[in-house]
Amino acid sequence: ASGRDETDGLPTWQAASCGSVAGVFSAVCTTPLDLLRTRLNLRGSHEDCTVGRRPSPPALALLREEVLDVYRNRGVRGFFAGGLCRAAW
Repeated sequence: ASGRDETDGLPTWQAASCGSVAGVFSAVCTTPLDLLRTRLNLRGSHEDCTVGRRPSPPALALLREEVLDVYRNRGVRGFFAGGLCRAAW
């Protein structure tokens, strides 16, 4: 009806818009995981600098500690800190 062949792709503006929306959605959804990964990496680098290090607890115990720390200090919103910046990037 529109004169377009069914094999044509989306118009450029529509494809770009869909890609942008998908990028924003994925950035916001993965922010909590990225936040926890960053906190665990920073914790590891801090512990490497301490003298008389004790053995680190298992990874899941560290992850649990970080999740509880974020939740206690900032609530659920704390897991999405920086999400707007990631979505805008």
